[in-house]
This record gives sequence, structure tokens and C-alpha cells, in this order.
Amino acid sequence: SPPASSPAADALNDAGVAAWRRGDRAAAEAALRTAVRAAPDSASGHANLGMVLCERRQLDEGYASLREAVRLQPERTGLRVNLANALVAGNRMAEAIREYRDVLRAEPGHVRATANLAKPLLDVCDWDGAESLAADLI
Repeated sequence: SPPASSPAADALNDAGVAAWRRGDRAAAEAALRTAVRAAPDSASGHANLGMVLCERRQLDEGYASLREAVRLQPERTGLRVNLANALVAGNRMAEAIREYRDVLRAEPGHVRATANLAKPLLDVCDWDGAESLAADLI
């Protein structure tokens, strides 16, 4: 179960997500940074902040925030998929492949991890891995 968070931190997280959805990345970042300071054990806060930071090309800090979300709630495979997706977007294919494979070890057949793993495998010319992945999808 998710760690306890305060109503104020939850409201800030919600405000950050709302700003992100309307395209105001600066307001999203500000609200989410405040939310994470208020609830440092909130995996959702770290995950949302990490995604916004990656979109704003603050990649190292974004990856760190996404990794913290995974550390806080390793059982939430979707958090690890989001980290892997961000790594792909930053052209860090080897790291992304490791993250997707970690998801698939924990949850074989995870649809998003399986589908998203194809791009980094092809980008690093892992033809055998891509072929094996394709066989699993058929």
C-alpha cells in the first residue's frame, strides 16, 4: 500500500498533475517539488516530478526522481516502466532495456514493458532479443 501522505501534499501533487496536463510545465514542476518536500516518501509525487523534469530536459534530476519512486514502491511495475520510457526518450537504451527486463522478470507478459522494449532492442541492434520479443508477442 502507498505510504501515508498529507492532504496538503496530495493537493499539491494533484495541482502539479493538473498543470502538467494543461501544458504548464513550470507550474507543474513548482507544485510537484513542493509536494515532494512535504511528502518525501510519496512514490507518486516523485514519479510525477520525474516525468515533468524529463519533459523539461532536466534528465539527470528527472531520472533520479523516477528511481526514487521505484525505490519507494518497487512492487508498482508501472513506475519502472515510466522510468524505462524516460530513459529511452533520453537515448539511454542499455539502462532502459535493463528496466524493462526487470519489469518482465517481476511480471511476465507485462504489456507496456513488452511493447516498449522493442525500440531500445532495435536501436542497439539486439536482433536476437528483438526476434525473441516478437515471438513472445505472437
